[in-house]
Parts: sequence; C-alpha cells; structure tokens
Amino acid sequence: MGIRSWKRPSGPLKLSTEQGRHSFGAGPLAAIAATEAPPRPAAPEVPAYFRETYSWAYLNPRNVKLLDRELVVSVILWGNHRRLRRAAFAEL
Repeated sequence: MGIRSWKRPSGPLKLSTEQGRHSFGAGPLAAIAATEAPPRPAAPEVPAYFRETYSWAYLNPRNVKLLDRELVVSVILWGNHRRLRRAAFAEL
C-alpha cells in the first residue's frame, strides 16, 4: 500500500480507553502515559481593581495578542522599554 493509495479514515479518530485512561499499547511510553499528572495549583483570583482598570488590555485575548509586542510596549513607554527592562532585571 503506497502513500497515494492510503485514504484518511472518515470521522474523528478514537483512542480506546480503559477506566478513563488512554490505551497506548505496551511500548516504552505506556508506563509514562498511564501515570497521572500531578494536580495543578489553582489560578490566583484576579483582583477587582485590575479587572476594572486593565481588562481591556490584559484580560481580552484579542487585545493581548495585539498589545503584547515589543514595538507596542516601547511606544507606550515612550521608547524606554529596553532601559526599564534592564533596570528591572538588574534588581532580580
């Protein structure tokens, strides 16, 4: 069976599950895949002041993609982005 004669299966791909876990076979990664991930810590609550004041910039995903660019940050900071970044890292 060549690549050209292979047809993509119709419908969504399904993994067999057993007790809520995916079955990956008996390969070397099976033991890793079968282990449960450690619980993730709960995300901290966003303070009300931050939500009210900065939601347009930081909480709206569309605006985050637009504003999270070095050029935009530099313009907002009147060209002082690199100087302020260096000063902040120097304090760490």
